Amino acid sequence: MKTVILAISAAAVVILSLDKIGVTPIAPGYNTRFQRVPSNLPLLIFRTDAGDLDCWIRLRLKIGGSGAATFSARLRTGAPLAAASRRVTDSVWVVEISKPSSDSAHRTKFQWQSGIELTVTPAAGSPAIASVEDWQVFLRADQSDSMWRAKWRNGWFRISLGLIFIAIVAAIITAWPPAKPRASAMDICLGIVRSIEGPTTQDTKLMRSMLEKVLDGTPVRSAMEALRLDSQSRRAKTLWFAARGNFLHKLNELMGQLTRYRSLSS
Repeated sequence: MKTVILAISAAAVVILSLDKIGVTPIAPGYNTRFQRVPSNLPLLIFRTDAGDLDCWIRLRLKIGGSGAATFSARLRTGAPLAAASRRVTDSVWVVEISKPSSDSAHRTKFQWQSGIELTVTPAAGSPAIASVEDWQVFLRADQSDSMWRAKWRNGWFRISLGLIFIAIVAAIITAWPPAKPRASAMDICLGIVRSIEGPTTQDTKLMRSMLEKVLDGTPVRSAMEALRLDSQSRRAKTLWFAARGNFLHKLNELMGQLTRYRSLSS
């Protein structure tokens, strides 16, 4: 029995640590944490808390009529944005949101500050928005995020949580009756830290190292300085807020899963 449990645990750990299959990432794309804020249609509100972004956005919207549709977009700071729309079908439109530019064929990236809401509304006389069918956020030439990538990452993260749970349970079972140290809260937190990804390999290493030092009791500023980052620089602050936001999001997901598992015994 212990042999079977150990085999399951080993398989769980291997799958959990797997980032790629060959050269293909399992959960591709930079996690922009792009999300829709609950609001009454036709008003659409979006937000991201993954750090400041330079990007442009493509939305695929289903509208409630077949007439011509135009849209407006702006940040909550009051900064207006360009919203170019084109019809895909009678009821589906693509809206591309970018920085206003004299070149209508080129999408210029705008600066989207973390936590600042972006609103999209149909212009007067346009059909109402019924739903958001898809979204894409374009960052650098080789970096982007989309709805299907977000769903895939979320699914893979849930699988990872299940595998973490299996590995923890297996470790406890195989350690009984000979008493062995159980997985600590720090071990679980470090496991979450090692699953965090940044826009580049270097950013990933810095974000993980920063979180590990802070979890170990090091003040944030000292952790930045230990990694040779200027604690007052925009880069250091962006990395920290992105790392912290990702960590808290994954920790909340884990707590929710553990609460559900605990309820199975009641």
